[in-house]
Amino acid sequence: MPIILENIRINHLLNITLFPFAIGEQNETKKMQTEPGNTAVGTLTNDFSTKVRAKKIRKIFYKKEIVEVTTIDDLLENVDEVKLIKLDIEGFELNALKGARKSLANRKAQYFLIEIHPRSLLSLSQTPEEINHLLEAAGYKCDFISGSNEVSYHLLFSRV
Repeated sequence: MPIILENIRINHLLNITLFPFAIGEQNETKKMQTEPGNTAVGTLTNDFSTKVRAKKIRKIFYKKEIVEVTTIDDLLENVDEVKLIKLDIEGFELNALKGARKSLANRKAQYFLIEIHPRSLLSLSQTPEEINHLLEAAGYKCDFISGSNEVSYHLLFSRV
């Protein structure tokens, strides 16, 4: 049983709905890179690794699995409002937000908590500033939360 399902069960959490999808800009099937033994690492980018940067070596340590990708807009289609959307998707954050254009326009989420991975964004020719611009243009204010290195840091965007 995946760790998240076990945590939901043992803590008797009744207000959580888990959807078994990756989040992206459009509905599709993609290869997700995962790190065996570390359930916190999975990405749709081709260049993410917390430990191994060399592509030849990474192929030995990491595996790829096929996943279904959906959009935030599709997940929230029948929802009026959500308190928080947390994105910790190892460099695919901007793609996920591009799949939330209707939800952003309707300001469905009160907050976005986003873990930014600058190197992974760069592998997709994207920047953290593009994330800031997209959310600020939709009426969200950015606050720095934690972290300060090139690997990752957290930002909280609040609906204004």
